Amino acid sequence: MAILIDGPNADFASRLIGKRGEKGLTQQDLGALVGIDKRTISQYENGHSFPRAETIRRLAASLEVDATWLATGNTVDDHKFFAERRRHVRDQGLKVDVSLVFIEDWKTLSSGSVGMPIFNAEGKYGPKSADIHAFVPVIKTFFDQHRATVFPGALPYLTQYPGGSVLIFDAALTAVEDIDSGSDVIYRYRGEENAPGLRRLAKEPGQSEAVLMPLDPAMPQGPIALDPLDIEILGTVISHIIRRSPDIPAR
Repeated sequence: MAILIDGPNADFASRLIGKRGEKGLTQQDLGALVGIDKRTISQYENGHSFPRAETIRRLAASLEVDATWLATGNTVDDHKFFAERRRHVRDQGLKVDVSLVFIEDWKTLSSGSVGMPIFNAEGKYGPKSADIHAFVPVIKTFFDQHRATVFPGALPYLTQYPGGSVLIFDAALTAVEDIDSGSDVIYRYRGEENAPGLRRLAKEPGQSEAVLMPLDPAMPQGPIALDPLDIEILGTVISHIIRRSPDIPAR
């Protein structure tokens, strides 16, 4: 029976369906192994729901696959390989230049930037824009994955990043082991679209386990344990620009 994947978590759903099929398990079978009902498995497989970390681990154990791969599409070794490649590229002393980076909408931030508009004075030829206010100049190499977004400033007492601040972040710095303790990161819970957050990563020297701390003690929610199966880091903030011009709307 064909399964319609029409939810926002299609990549995860495809991996789950594929591995369940390889094992010759029905949704009922897999649910029984994991300790959840068939309806929940169905929600995962049509892309409308994403399991929390503990359920991911139980699903991965039942399907005999790597839990990180099931959640993200890459294994732990893959992440290490990509991190080593990024460090190698940065150590080459490549030429830096000023690039215009598109300012993305905060609510629709995703883990990829494919298809983002690029600046073109005439706004022609595909996803290009002639609106200079939709971009911010960033110093980067050709290989850097710098992106930008406007922080909505939901916390009026957070003076470091007032509403309308353009956050420039490194979308390559997403692995806990690569991020310095004390760095501000943009994150979201896996499976929860349109709900990114901004917090400060804290970890003990030499440790990979980390927590996300509130940027201000007045924030109602305290530290959040950073389980990579539960929480996706979209990037590490490297700089920000405070812009209050009425010509530059908050996105």
